[in-house]
Amino acid sequence: MYDYSPIETIYIKNFRNIGEVEIDFKESPIVCLVGENEAGKTSVIKAFEVCALHANPRDQKDYIRDGTKMFGVAIKLQDGTMVKRVKMDSVNKYAVEYPNGDVWDTTKLEGLPVQVQKVMGLIEEPETKEFLHIRTYEDKLLFVVTPASTNYKVMYDALKVDQLTRAIKKGSAEANALRTEINSNEDNITAFTNTIKGIKIHDISILQKVRDRVQSQLLLLDKLDRAMNLKMNIENSKKTLGSLSAIEDGTVQEIDINLASKLLSINRLLTKRTEIINCLDSLKEIGNLTEINTSILEKLNSVIERNKQLIDKKSKAESLTQLNELDEINEVQFNSLYRAVSLLNRLETIRKQGAIVEVDKCKEITQEDVNIVYKLSKIKSLDNSIKTSQESVNQIDNYIKQVMDYIEQCGVAVTTCPNCGESVVIDKDIL
Repeated sequence: MYDYSPIETIYIKNFRNIGEVEIDFKESPIVCLVGENEAGKTSVIKAFEVCALHANPRDQKDYIRDGTKMFGVAIKLQDGTMVKRVKMDSVNKYAVEYPNGDVWDTTKLEGLPVQVQKVMGLIEEPETKEFLHIRTYEDKLLFVVTPASTNYKVMYDALKVDQLTRAIKKGSAEANALRTEINSNEDNITAFTNTIKGIKIHDISILQKVRDRVQSQLLLLDKLDRAMNLKMNIENSKKTLGSLSAIEDGTVQEIDINLASKLLSINRLLTKRTEIINCLDSLKEIGNLTEINTSILEKLNSVIERNKQLIDKKSKAESLTQLNELDEINEVQFNSLYRAVSLLNRLETIRKQGAIVEVDKCKEITQEDVNIVYKLSKIKSLDNSIKTSQESVNQIDNYIKQVMDYIEQCGVAVTTCPNCGESVVIDKDIL
């Protein structure tokens, strides 16, 4: 007995009165041909017989559609096998395309080829020479042709009226439940509507004015609070400065803010360069990066020279700390001194960092290097996002596995319904 795969699709082209048609068997195991006279029902049946059974070989040339030179019929099975039948005046061809890519074909026909019999599950009866489709009562039929008088009985047996009756009862029960739920929702909507209608509308303009006045008062209180904090900071700063508060009549020149800003920018560039080197070392496999070949030696020499000048100014400022005869300092002088101390601290930090930098090995950071750093940062961000997504998928898979194990422990199993395609839970004993 041959093993066979159920039919998935039948393709017909230029056969009798059919131009081109495709019949799909995937959605349902039962496909009924319904139509008016001369609609093509018989043509579909004969096309199947020609391809699957090589029926009426002497009359097949008459099946070519008027105005065309050939007909073609192909039957695709669910395992991927394709049986093709082509008929022309000079060509009479059978072909079988297997799922693994192998192809068998012939133009010398003496009855139905054995290769077609095997894939279609057909056996020739020795005495009558008819082809029989051997199957069990659980297997699907290959193809059935019934007269009109027996169509009703076939459909009745196939659909099982008792199951339809149970389905109708279940559907009616579900419809009644939905109708009850709709009525309940309508009652809730009515009650909610009445509640809304009972809500009184009040004039809140007065409350809005009060709110605006309160907000303005809060803003005033916030300003006073900031003023108090500023006063406390000034007093604390005076205590911290100590003897420096006496420098009122000194000759200390104010430090250039722009120069300090440039020094801070260079410091940030040096820090960014270190980060770029670390990223390039850890991500060499991404590609060959363009070498940074523009030197910034002259800029660093200029920075070091300016740093020396600022250190001299700092020395002069420290030599004036002996002027402690003064009793007070005004706010402008205090702000200047405060900025001077802050900038001196920053310059000292920059000087220490500049002392350990190997100037000969420094290279200019170009826009191309900045773009490379941006791309590397984006790649790293995408990699982290992929890892996070993979962890989420793994957690979901573990949760699904736990649910399936729990269902199996309960003595049930989840399978797909052959009729509707939905996932259903059934008792394992039934399986």
